[in-house]
Amino acid sequence: PPPNPAKKPVSVPLKRDKGAVKTSRSPSPGSSDEDPPLNSRAKTGGAEGGLDAAGGASGLPEDQRPFSSVELARLRLDLETRLVAEEVERRLTVLVEERVSAALASESVQRELTGRLERERRALEAAVEVELAAERARAEQDAATACAAIAAKEVEFEELETARRAAEGQAVRDREEAEARAMEQRLTELQARQAAARKDAQRKKLEDEKKKKEQALILGKGRTKLSFGFGR
Repeated sequence: PPPNPAKKPVSVPLKRDKGAVKTSRSPSPGSSDEDPPLNSRAKTGGAEGGLDAAGGASGLPEDQRPFSSVELARLRLDLETRLVAEEVERRLTVLVEERVSAALASESVQRELTGRLERERRALEAAVEVELAAERARAEQDAATACAAIAAKEVEFEELETARRAAEGQAVRDREEAEARAMEQRLTELQARQAAARKDAQRKKLEDEKKKKEQALILGKGRTKLSFGFGR
């Protein structure tokens, strides 16, 4: 909407629009870029048209001379245009904010937002449940793999223990058999020595008996000769 026509423009010092009024003159040293107030035109004297046509007959630089009526009208129009645009933008912003607030506060929008939030919540819960199910499946698979590895290790340990016990048993049997063979060999040797001793004793006994018989025979013959000799 247009601004209030009764609103009076504020009388402020205006600065010359250098983009609108082009000049090749450069400001004199010590001069200010600020233009004099609007009411400074009354203090300069002389006809405005004469000043504009003469290009600064009073001897002032162009960027310091008072505004002409055409320039003042254009500046007022630009100012009013900017004010109108700012006011329109402000009112449009307020209107949009009000309509957005009213739309957000409406029951249909609330239902839509609630439904959307509910759908997003369900979708998030479903995604989380899928992820949890995948995690549980991975954990179960890892546990099964670990149990299988433990079972395989237990079987391997059992086989090693069985082999160790078998080796120990075989070693015990080998040792016992070796001891039995050694004992049997010693017994055989002892029996052989005993048999040899008995045989040697028997041989000596026979030899002694033979010697005794021979001696008896020798002694017997001698006694016979002697008896015959005494009888003569």
